[in-house]
Amino acid sequence: MRRPPDWRSAAILAAFALLLGGVAAQYPNPGVHARPGWYPDRVLIGVDFYPPYIAAHALRAGLPLYEDLRGRGGPFTDPIGAHEGLGSRYTYPPPVAYLYLPLSWFPVPAAWRIHTALAIAGLTLTLWLLTRLAGGGAGFCLLLAALTAVFYPVYLALVNGNVALWCYVLLVIGMWSWTCRGSDTRGALGLALSIVVKVYPVVFLVYFALRKRWRLLCYTGAALLIMVALTAQGGAYPLFFERAREFDRFVQAWHLNASFFGILMMRGVSHGTAYLAARIFSGVVVGLALLAVRRPSAERFGELLDGGLLGAAMLLVPNTNYDYNLIFLLPGVAALLAVARDDAARVRGPLVLGAISFLALAVPTEWMARMVSGWGLHGHDAEPAASKFGWLLLFFAALLWRRLAGPARTVASPT
Repeated sequence: MRRPPDWRSAAILAAFALLLGGVAAQYPNPGVHARPGWYPDRVLIGVDFYPPYIAAHALRAGLPLYEDLRGRGGPFTDPIGAHEGLGSRYTYPPPVAYLYLPLSWFPVPAAWRIHTALAIAGLTLTLWLLTRLAGGGAGFCLLLAALTAVFYPVYLALVNGNVALWCYVLLVIGMWSWTCRGSDTRGALGLALSIVVKVYPVVFLVYFALRKRWRLLCYTGAALLIMVALTAQGGAYPLFFERAREFDRFVQAWHLNASFFGILMMRGVSHGTAYLAARIFSGVVVGLALLAVRRPSAERFGELLDGGLLGAAMLLVPNTNYDYNLIFLLPGVAALLAVARDDAARVRGPLVLGAISFLALAVPTEWMARMVSGWGLHGHDAEPAASKFGWLLLFFAALLWRRLAGPARTVASPT
C-alpha cells in the first residue's frame, strides 16, 4: 500500500531548502572573497567549482584534462593562480569532467547558480532519504534538519563547490535504493557514481562481499568498469593518479588537513614513515569497521548504522581531509538519532560520545585550536588539524561502540 503524503515532513524539507537558499543567495557569484557565516576567515567562494568546470570545457575543446590551461583565458580562467609544485587543480577522476559537461554550456555565473540550486536540491533529498532509512516521521525529520542546519561543513560544501557534496548525495541515494527500495540496480548505480566522483566509498564493495550481497557487488563492479572504459581516452587514468599524488605532496602539511598523514607531516615525521604509519592506521580503522558490520543488524535502522560507520571510517583513511568532507558523517548522525529514539536507555555511552564529538565537529577547523589543547601541540600548525581529527576519531568510536553493542541477526542477508 502506498504511503500517504506526509505534509509536515514536506514543510520541514521546504524550510530546510529555503534556509540553504538564503545562505547561497548571499554568494551569487563565484571567484570572490567573502566570510561565509561564522567562519573565522574570508574564503574564495566556489573555489573548488572551477576545476571540474574548466575540465568540462577541456573535454569540449579536445584538450588534456590534467594540464594547466589557465593561460588560455576565457572559460579556462581560474581565480587561483599557479603554485610551485602544483599544475592543474583538477585532481578528480575523469568521469567528473563528463558530469560537469552540461554546466559548461553556461557562463561561469549562470553555471554556478545552477550548480548551487542542484546542490540545495541534493542536500534536501538526502535529508528526506536519511529520515526514511531511519524509519522516522516528521519529528525525526525536524530534529535531523535542525542538526544538519547547525553543521558548518554543510555550508562550506555548498559555498566551496567541492565534488564531495555530489559524492555524498549519490552515496545516500544508493544506500536508500538498496535498503528501502530493495533495488540492487539503482543502488549499484548510485554507489558506482559516488566512487567515480570521489574514490572514498569504495570501502562499500568490501562490505557487500562480507554480507554476501553478490548481485549488488557485481552490478556495482560492472557499472564501474563501464564508466572507466567510457572515460579512459588519452591515458586519463594514469594522469589522474599522478595528479592526485602531486596534490597530496602539495597540501599534505597544511594546517587545515585533518588527516593522520597530514598531522605526522606537520610534526616533522619523514614522508616515508608518515605514509607507512598512515596506511597501517587506515587498515586498522577500516578493519574494525568491517569487523563490526560483517553480520546483519537486527534493528530496523541497521543498514543506516552500517553506512554511517563506514562513512566515518572512510574519512580517516585519505591523506587529505577538509571540513567539507565531514558531510559524510550525516548518515551516522541519523543513525544515532534512531538509537536515541528506540533504545537510548539501553546504550547511553555511544549517544553521549557521538553528541559531544558531533558538536565539536560542527565548527570550522580553525576554531578547534580554541576549544582543546590539540593533544599537547599548542602553538603548532598541527593543532587545529589534530583537534578536528581527534573529534572525528571519537565520532567513529561512538558509532563502532553502538554497532558492536547492538543485536545481530543470525539469518544472512539475501543476495
